[in-house]
Amino acid sequence: MAVSVLDADSFELFYANDAFQHYYRARLLTNSKHLLRDALIQQAIKQCHENHQTLSITPLGSQLCFEFSPFNAATAMPRLVQCILLPRDMEMPQPQRDDLPHDLLLALARIIDHFPHNIWLYSIKGEVLWTNNTSNRFTIGTNGARHIVDLANTRHITNVHPDDLTEAAVAMSQVINGTPMQQPKRYRLRNHTGQYCWFEFSMSPVHDDAGQVLYWVGTSINIEHIVALEQEHEQQLQLLQQQLRSANDELHSHHQRNLNAEKMALINHLSGGVAHDLNNLLQVMRTCTELAMLKRPEASVETKLKLIADCIERASRLSSQLASFTGRTPQNARQLDTSEVLRECMLLLKRAVGAEADFKADIPDGLHPVLADRAHLENALINLAINARDAVDGRGQIRFAARNIEHAEPDGQICEAVQLCLRDDGSGIDESLREQVFEPFFTTKPEGKGTGLGLAMVKRFVQSSHGSIELSSRPEQGTNVSIVLPRSRQQAETASHNTPVPASLQARVLLVEDDEPVRLAIHALLSQLGCTVIPSFNIDHALGLLDSGLCPEAIVSDIRMPGSHTARDLIARIEQRPDIALLFATGYSADVAVAEGLIDGRWPVLFKPFDLHGLAAALRQVLPQAADTE
Repeated sequence: MAVSVLDADSFELFYANDAFQHYYRARLLTNSKHLLRDALIQQAIKQCHENHQTLSITPLGSQLCFEFSPFNAATAMPRLVQCILLPRDMEMPQPQRDDLPHDLLLALARIIDHFPHNIWLYSIKGEVLWTNNTSNRFTIGTNGARHIVDLANTRHITNVHPDDLTEAAVAMSQVINGTPMQQPKRYRLRNHTGQYCWFEFSMSPVHDDAGQVLYWVGTSINIEHIVALEQEHEQQLQLLQQQLRSANDELHSHHQRNLNAEKMALINHLSGGVAHDLNNLLQVMRTCTELAMLKRPEASVETKLKLIADCIERASRLSSQLASFTGRTPQNARQLDTSEVLRECMLLLKRAVGAEADFKADIPDGLHPVLADRAHLENALINLAINARDAVDGRGQIRFAARNIEHAEPDGQICEAVQLCLRDDGSGIDESLREQVFEPFFTTKPEGKGTGLGLAMVKRFVQSSHGSIELSSRPEQGTNVSIVLPRSRQQAETASHNTPVPASLQARVLLVEDDEPVRLAIHALLSQLGCTVIPSFNIDHALGLLDSGLCPEAIVSDIRMPGSHTARDLIARIEQRPDIALLFATGYSADVAVAEGLIDGRWPVLFKPFDLHGLAAALRQVLPQAADTE
C-alpha cells in the first residue's frame, strides 16, 4: 500500500513510504510532472481538509484511486492530510520498460541515488524535480529523508550562496533555453551544518523517443579541496610576485644609484677640470692686479684695479663652488661673521627669487660666528632660494630668518649654534618624496626645470661644515628648510689684504709649474718677496735639476703635471733631502691633494688663486730660517 502525509496548505510532502516514493518516481520519469501539482489532486486535498471527511478520486487515465482522509484535528499539526493510493484492479501498477527488466531499473535507481556526486533533475519549467540521496545527505545530513519533494522549489535556491545565485541561475536558464553549457560553472552550496562549500555543476537535457525534452539532468561535484589548493597557490603566486616586484625595485634602485654615481663621476671630472683651469686663470689675474696695486697707481687706475680685484674674488667663489662637486670638505673654511655675511648675501637671494616674489629677511645682530666656506654658504642659500621661487611660481611669499639657538648633538651634548630657515608658501612636497629630495639627480620639478643637484650640494656643504639640515613640507602648504651650523670657537682671522707688504724672504726657490702664464705670475710674486727663482716646467725636469746638483732652500710645485713622475716621486726625493722645504700650490680641490698623499698637514698645500700674503705665510711655515728671522 502506498501511503503519504501531505500539508493541505503548501502541498508539501511530510512523509512517504517506499511504495509511494516508488510510484512518484515512476510518474516523474515517464512524464516529468509532479504528482502533487495536479490541479484535481490539489483540489481534493483542500476539500478533505476543509470538510474534515474522507474523499476518493481517480484522475483521468490513471489506474489508481487516491483516497484522502484528514488527520485528527486534536493533533499538533491539524493541516495534515493522509493520502492512500489504491489500485482500481487491486493491483499496484509497476512502471516497466519493454527493453529493461524491473530489477535492472531498481539497480540503476539505487546506483544513481548513491552516486558520489550530487544529481538533480530540472523540469522544462525550470523547477527542481528531484535530487539524489547524496545531495540530500549534503543538505540535510545523514538522518534526513532519502527522498525530498520540494513543491515550493525553494530548498535548492536557499542553499546557493547569495553571491553566486545570479550567475548560477543565468547559466541554468541559458541551458534550459537551448544554449549548451560549454564548460562547468562554479558556485557555493550550504551543507546541513551551515557551511558553504565550492561545487562545480553542469547539466544537459534528457529527451523522449520523439526527441522532445522531458527534463534536464545535472551534476554537482564538490571541488572544495581544489579551490583550497588554488587559493594556496594564488597566495604563493602573490608572494612570489611581491618578491619579484621587490627584487625589480631593488634592481632599479641599484641601477639608478650606479647611473647617478656615473653621472656624479662625470660631473666631478668636468667640474674639477673647469675649476682647476679657472683657478689658474684667476691666479694670473690676481697676481697682476695685486702687483699693479703695489705700484701705487693713480686714483682712477686704482679704482679700476679694485673693481677687477672684486670681480676676481667673486670668480674665485664661483670656482670654489665648482670644486665643491669634488671636494670632501670646503677648501676655504674659516670663521665667518655670520650676521655680516648673511646681510651681504641677501642681495644675491633677492636676485635669485626675482622681483615678483614677496621676499623678506630677518637677520639680527650678534649671530654666533660659524666655521664655513663663505662661497659654499652663499651657494647653499641661493639654491634654497631658487627652489622656493620655483615652488611659489615666482609670485608667493618667501621668508628667510636666522637666530642663535641651543642645539642637541647626536651624543646628547647641548651646544650653541646658528639656525638658518628659508620658508615658502608654495606647492610643497609629498611626504613620500621627502626622503629622496637630498639624493643627487632627484627632482620634483618638470623635465627641463631642474637638475636634482641643488639640495644634494646643500646637504654636502652642511655635512662638511659639521651641521645638520631638515626639511618639512606639506602639499599646497609650502616648505621650510632649516640649516643648523655649530658656533665656531676659533679666533677670528685678520684679512690679509689689510696687512703691510710682507718682508723679504731672501730664499732660493725652485718653482715647478707646467702652465706658463701661471708660472710667470707666481715667479713675479716670489720675486716680490725677494726670492731667487729657478723655474721648471714639470716634475721630471725638476728632479733632473736636483740630480744635477741644484740645492734650493724650498720647492713650490703644482700637484698634477704632464710627465712620467708624480708628486709622490717628488715627495720621496725630498724625504731624502730634509734641508729642502716643500710647498704645493694647486688649482685642484682638496680631495685631489688627499689622493696624491698630501695628508695630515705634513706637506702644506696652497690653493689657487692665492695672493702675496698667502704665499709669504705658507713659505714662512716651511722655511725654518724665515720663521727665525721673524
